[in-house]
Amino acid sequence: SGQAALFLKYRGRYLSALKRGDTDPESLRRGLTQCLHSRAWMILDADKMEVDWTGLLGPTTFPDAVFSPGELFLEDTYRPLLRDSDEFAAKVTYEHSAALDQGAFQDRTKAYAPERVADVNSNFEPKEPFRLVVVVKSEVVPEFLQEKMEVFEVDVGGAKGNDGLW
Repeated sequence: SGQAALFLKYRGRYLSALKRGDTDPESLRRGLTQCLHSRAWMILDADKMEVDWTGLLGPTTFPDAVFSPGELFLEDTYRPLLRDSDEFAAKVTYEHSAALDQGAFQDRTKAYAPERVADVNSNFEPKEPFRLVVVVKSEVVPEFLQEKMEVFEVDVGGAKGNDGLW
């Protein structure tokens, strides 16, 4: 029915083997680093195509450690992925209004000056909720993926054609 793919598209960064440029090394690297930083899922959709999964791997673009979360979060693994030109969503810290000196009596119904920004940090910081999801619509899951990941089959009963089998 295609609803699982639609769900995944809104869950994180969705890269498709059918779309030109999505599986280029720089696109994979940028997607991986942004997903790691922003706690998002990275979805690679192979559809029914045969993808050379080992050909996508590279130590400075898309390391083999992406299939091993314990290794991926090591600085030695993710540091080669970063470029000086990368920009990440900044974490903004505001000054706590309670820390300001207040008089004994204050009118809380009046609007005061907006909160002041104490710090803006846009440094790369990988976060644990990152997940890699690979979608394969063929009947046989490539052996490379079977060795590296947990495989789940999503079967939508009553779907027409092959739309319901993932």
